[in-house]
Amino acid sequence: MKYPFHIVDVFSSTPFGGNQLAVLPDAAGISTEGMQKIAREFNFGETTLFFSGNLRDGGKLYARMWAPALGVEEDPATGSACAALVGAMASKPEFGGTAYRLSIQQGVSMGRRSEIEAEARKSGAVVTSVSVGGATAYIASGEIEVPPSALLVS
Repeated sequence: MKYPFHIVDVFSSTPFGGNQLAVLPDAAGISTEGMQKIAREFNFGETTLFFSGNLRDGGKLYARMWAPALGVEEDPATGSACAALVGAMASKPEFGGTAYRLSIQQGVSMGRRSEIEAEARKSGAVVTSVSVGGATAYIASGEIEVPPSALLVS
């Protein structure tokens, strides 16, 4: 079965800059093992994501991401990957609005559920900014003893 994909450079306004990512906008029907093999085939540094759900503006999605070139089997929350998807979707000629928003859940299958909000803003046909965010849950604090050899000499 054939699945469409997009290769995008995020955090850059020019091709061949920023972070290179492959995005499969609808990976319904691909097994976990199949997704891992596809990610290894692309072999990008911060690699391939797979989304299922509603890609319309304001839609809710479920995502999974692997970066085998970096030794990451699966990542529970990938802001740059969400930036890639929302930017790619806003760039499509059929989207005529000025702001494109998605709510993305990631890490569910790993037991590390993450909720990410992403928005791309456009001026004419050009994506001018992408924002990615989410909440933070405070867990712990502590102190670290830094040896003198690791301190700046004044």
